[in-house]
Amino acid sequence: MQCASGFLRLPDGWTNLRVKRGKFSASYGPEAGPNNDGTTATLEGAMSGKFNRSRTKASGTWTAKATFRDAAGVVTDTCDSGVVKWSAKD
Repeated sequence: MQCASGFLRLPDGWTNLRVKRGKFSASYGPEAGPNNDGTTATLEGAMSGKFNRSRTKASGTWTAKATFRDAAGVVTDTCDSGVVKWSAKD
């Protein structure tokens, strides 16, 4: 993700998405998590896609955002992947 302060790599953990009529989607957040130093990180994301008729190829979009706040709640950094188009084939 591109951040105001640089770049952030963060796994999203998408697994076992339910497929219905060849399509799938899921989202999470915004979820705020406290850190030991009193700061917080709020994460959110979405993934969607579909298979072709023979289910040999899938394609879709993925997005992720993160907002970091200091102990007083002031935003210290924001990160955004934008919409990422993806595809995979067998």
